Formats: sequence, structure tokens, C-alpha cells
Amino acid sequence: MHSENRSKKIASWGCVGVTGAFMFYHPFTESFIIGSFNDFTYRGKALDFMAKKVIKQLLKLQQ
Repeated sequence: MHSENRSKKIASWGCVGVTGAFMFYHPFTESFIIGSFNDFTYRGKALDFMAKKVIKQLLKLQQ
């Protein structure tokens, strides 16, 4: 897969809050991804979870 096509497929908009709460929109799959780990130590982990787990599964469902 070309890196430009891959970038379009994983691109999303949103933010992560201080307690690990997150909300993103993933335009390729037209999905809203909303959740919370409710823990101050999970701020960075929320972004990793969304990018590596949730979007990966959404893209599999699109195939």
C-alpha cells in the first residue's frame, strides 16, 4: 500500500483529554470513536489505543 493511501486511511481528527478521555472522527470509515480510560496515566495510551486498535479494526471491516 502506498504511504499516501495509508495516510488517508488512518487520518482522523480529534483530541485526547487529561484523564484519557478521547473523541475522534475517522472520515475514511465515517466513524466517531469516543471513549475514556478515566485515569491520568492513560493520556498517551488513549491515542495509541485509538490509532493501533480501533482504526485497524474499522479498516478490516471496510474490506
